[in-house]
Parts: sequence; structure tokens; C-alpha cells
Amino acid sequence: MAKDIITHRDALRHTAGRCVVSVGLTILLTLSFCLLQFGADPDGAVSAGFVTKSSILISVTISGLLTGALSYRSALMMRELALTRAELRRFPAPIT
Repeated sequence: MAKDIITHRDALRHTAGRCVVSVGLTILLTLSFCLLQFGADPDGAVSAGFVTKSSILISVTISGLLTGALSYRSALMMRELALTRAELRRFPAPIT
């Protein structure tokens, strides 16, 4: 289960962790796509146009994958929050 985010520091720690994961995945995916697209030879000749088109394709693919994954995770959290709120409305606190 996810750790509760109570304080501002918790929110910053959570965000920093997500950023580290995102940057790490971006590096890994970029390296993988570049090796697939350009090969492992660092001295291989490729045209500038091919590099430009490939770079755009790689960056769009990576940003789409990461954005989709993070958006889905946020949507699940929002769903859980909405269900919890609905449950709280169903069972009002007793008046003392």
C-alpha cells in the first residue's frame, strides 16, 4: 500500500521519487531506442535528417508512455479518493 502523504515534505518526497523514476526510465528507454534505431557502432554514418526524424519519434514515444503511465496511476488514486468520499457520505459521523 502507498505511504500516506500528510505533510508538505511528504508531497515533495513523493514527487522527487516519481521524478527519479521518470528520469531513469527516460534514460533507459532513450538508450534502448537509439541502439535499436542507430545500432551499437558509435562511428556509424547516418544522415542528419534520419537522426532528426528518429529523435522526434523516440521522444514522442517515451513521453507518451511515461505520461500515460503516470496519468493512469493518478486516475486510480483519484478514483480511490472519490470512492472513499462516497463511503464517508453514506455513513455520517454521529452527532455528540
